[in-house]
Amino acid sequence: MKYLIIVCLFVLTALLLTRCFAPTEEGKCDGHMEVVHSIPDTTMVLGQTIERDLTAEPVVFRQTAGNSFSYNVSSSDLFIVGASVGENTDTLTLKAFKKGTAIIQIQAKDICDTYAKITFVVKVDSASK
Repeated sequence: MKYLIIVCLFVLTALLLTRCFAPTEEGKCDGHMEVVHSIPDTTMVLGQTIERDLTAEPVVFRQTAGNSFSYNVSSSDLFIVGASVGENTDTLTLKAFKKGTAIIQIQAKDICDTYAKITFVVKVDSASK
């Protein structure tokens, strides 16, 4: 029984270390995710689409060691504002569907599971006449 506990602790430690130092393009996990610039609260009109390259200046996120990362985006109300980041792209797309307010959250996560996130408010008004 004593040896079983020791083996289990050894395996658990090995798994934790493997996760912390998972291989990346550079060979190991280094650095962490951080927010460089936030996106300000935005007002849109019905039917409007806004695209924003998250890697263009001012850059929103960065991985401090230069490792690659991916995005996850959500809208608090998809009936008001749809939000997405295309697969294999760094472009945030916002689409205004209905008058109201939605909170958009963007999370950037690297291969080592460190992440940073921002939130901002999008208000949708009726189209001006």
